[in-house]
Amino acid sequence: MSYPTRPCGQCHRPIVWAITQAGKPQPLDALPDPAGNVAAYRDGTGRWRARSLREGEEPYGYERRMMPHFATCPQPASRQPRPGSPPADPLLPLRPRPPVIPDRASLPPNVVPISAARRRGSTRKHP
Repeated sequence: MSYPTRPCGQCHRPIVWAITQAGKPQPLDALPDPAGNVAAYRDGTGRWRARSLREGEEPYGYERRMMPHFATCPQPASRQPRPGSPPADPLLPLRPRPPVIPDRASLPPNVVPISAARRRGSTRKHP
């Protein structure tokens, strides 16, 4: 290997971190693998860039066929949420709820509700 590697935090095998086409970091095994499904290369700044290969697709001449480290790590990190992050709630709605319009009784005395005017639509033309 003529490029710098880092040890995996779980299994301590050498890996390289590549940036995917979506801009996300992806760990790759440090050695090229003929069974890999990722084409990786080093750009002009020395960063590893990666793209997924479709079945039957070959890497370009300047790319190496590599294996994602997630597929080969014998001790993968758990997929649990990070400490301090809120738990995922499967009952949350997928779409945001419409805002709640308070009734007249809950408004301060100097505030007038404008919901009726919004429903009618404004007939006033602005200059």
